[in-house]
Amino acid sequence: MFLIKKPHLLFFPLLIAGIFLIDKIFLLENVRDHFIQPGGMLYYRQRKEQLGILKKYILHNDNKKNTLIIVLGDSRSLGLGQEIANYIKKNELDIWNFAGPQAVPAYYFYIAKKIFKFTKPDYFYIGISPDAFNRNAGIFASPVLNYGVDKEFIETYRTLIPDRDYTVYKKTRLYALAGLQFSFRTLIKRIKGSLFQTDIEEILKKFNINYNKLTLEEKKILQTLYSFREENLSFYNYYKSPQRLLLNMTKGAQYAWFGKMNDNELKKETEKLKNLYLNQFIISQEQLIFLEFLLREIQKNQSKAILFFPRVNPYLREMYKEVPEIQFIKREITNKANQYNFPIIDFNDDKIINCNDYYDASHLSVSCFPDVLRVLLKYH
Repeated sequence: MFLIKKPHLLFFPLLIAGIFLIDKIFLLENVRDHFIQPGGMLYYRQRKEQLGILKKYILHNDNKKNTLIIVLGDSRSLGLGQEIANYIKKNELDIWNFAGPQAVPAYYFYIAKKIFKFTKPDYFYIGISPDAFNRNAGIFASPVLNYGVDKEFIETYRTLIPDRDYTVYKKTRLYALAGLQFSFRTLIKRIKGSLFQTDIEEILKKFNINYNKLTLEEKKILQTLYSFREENLSFYNYYKSPQRLLLNMTKGAQYAWFGKMNDNELKKETEKLKNLYLNQFIISQEQLIFLEFLLREIQKNQSKAILFFPRVNPYLREMYKEVPEIQFIKREITNKANQYNFPIIDFNDDKIINCNDYYDASHLSVSCFPDVLRVLLKYH
């Protein structure tokens, strides 16, 4: 009776309940696909689509004799792809890249299990960054649990998910819009891009290129590459994202990190990496267990694996030497590779490769990846 006489007292409770219910809409896959964020969210969403693309490809290419290679790893392995194989005249290779930004072995295992449901690849190339085994980095919670794996995987392996990571994951579901890590900076750039769009045909005229005379494939590639220069509100739609189109064209590889950072910038940026990945280092034993699960799964399915430590810049390499936990992790990974009779390569050894072009403090330039692939092929 009291609330009936004073209905205005219901306003704020109902408002909060309404906001809470509206927020839950952002847990729906179809809704999330219209609020796609650049970076990790987009990459992990594309990997889910790519699993379906690979499955269809396998079903329609039963008699194909090319060597099927699946790349697993974090962003330091994104440059391994089909175009690199074609560049070094290894057209018999069929490379699909499933690396993910800040991915950890739990994600590699998740992807491998999905792939083994419909095919048995000839090789898995597994890039492993020792600094990703720092539990305090928080990257297992987000992006991996947040964007990369499904609910079934989380429930099955709950005992191997640290409570802190699980709590962060649950918050991304409790507060769904916040869990998308919505970027207002990107929103502003995309609004500006929509209001002041550039006519691509006018730009091409400056270079004496007639847009209408290009083939359909050339137009598609040009539009995709050009769209990286300008943001647009339509890019919130996953299916209109130029990054998604380009990743689908390259079978998941990413070749945009091309060039060389100057030495002073490299040193400064490496210090930032130290703060993120190397300070307060607590070894994630869970990721070592997931790595063992992965290697066991590969062996059980009679596929082969080649493990490697990605090449990092010399300043980061020196920092690695000062962290005992990093050295322990490298030994543990090497022991596990030997246990399953899989080769392991340390690309930080100058005797193996000596390419020193770094796009930024964390990533080797794509110009070095032909050499990386040549070395990997020696272990077939």
